Amino acid sequence: APFMVNAYPYFAYRDNPKEVSLDYVLFGQSPGVKDPKGFTYNNMLDAQIDSVYSAMAALGHNDSIPVSVSETGWPSKGDPADIGVTPENAKNYNSRVIKHVTSNAGTPMRPNRVVDTYIFALFNENQKPGPTTERNFGLLQPDGSKVYDIDLSCGYCGAAAPAPAPPPPAPLPMQWSRPSNAGRQPGAIWCIAKPSADPSVLQESLDFSCGQGGADCGAIRQGGPCYSPNTVH
Repeated sequence: APFMVNAYPYFAYRDNPKEVSLDYVLFGQSPGVKDPKGFTYNNMLDAQIDSVYSAMAALGHNDSIPVSVSETGWPSKGDPADIGVTPENAKNYNSRVIKHVTSNAGTPMRPNRVVDTYIFALFNENQKPGPTTERNFGLLQPDGSKVYDIDLSCGYCGAAAPAPAPPPPAPLPMQWSRPSNAGRQPGAIWCIAKPSADPSVLQESLDFSCGQGGADCGAIRQGGPCYSPNTVH
């Protein structure tokens, strides 16, 4: 099972806007940050994820447990003193998170891997106590209307994966054959059971054919010339 973390670059920016670049937390055109190990981070979310990997490695779990982001997001509305809290910034953050995560680029410390990430939240929590931002992380209003437009159709997922092949058709327990019309009524048909057909499936097919299917099954009913032996095969 993965180690799940809530990662919010927004809070880092909110608490230190003079030193944390808005472009850096919004996946914008940032020069990036280079850490002492030589990794360059162009966005804060990757840095937060790698800080968790680094801490886990220090405890002896070096790449043995994957990390998933159980929550990340950006508020679209806040109190007057809140900066950087707009629908446009929320849209940019969440859409760029989707684009980054679905690229499977991973992080500088763990490149080329999937990091399962969950956007917080689907709906605004209009009855949640606390600052206004806490009630405005949603993509939708409580009534289902959009807070802002965002593409959740996986348009960022790169080349479309090939459609899965359809499952093979189930083997038919009955073989239907249409004879020639010579000496018979036009459209007459008969059926032959496959020797390998499952008896229960075959019985269901017989019940349907002789019921809803409208077939004339008088010959195999009790008293009919083909009743015996009274088996489905």
